Amino acid sequence: MKNSKLMLLLVGEKTHLLTRFVAWEIEYVHGVDLPIVVANLNKAREYDATLCPSAVVEGDVYTVHTSFERNIVKFAVDNFPDDYRRNKGSAGARRHYTDDQYRRLGL
Repeated sequence: MKNSKLMLLLVGEKTHLLTRFVAWEIEYVHGVDLPIVVANLNKAREYDATLCPSAVVEGDVYTVHTSFERNIVKFAVDNFPDDYRRNKGSAGARRHYTDDQYRRLGL
């Protein structure tokens, strides 16, 4: 993971139940200061409190939450690392893209 530019966390129905392994990964990524893109398999376009692992919230980790669709995930992978570097210390750790951004990407 040390050579990675970010973590892409796929969140499905059972992800929040994998507390030990997923929490360890999130803590590790946070410790090495990598941005996290959370892609919701249920196509939710923002933070989903029922499915997202608590480790994302508990650590007040600056993340972006997207639906699991190619165009928006690619956009996040290409753009979120710079946004993370600029804003990781600011309030509002859970970020998402607007409906307008999804429209511009054809979604």
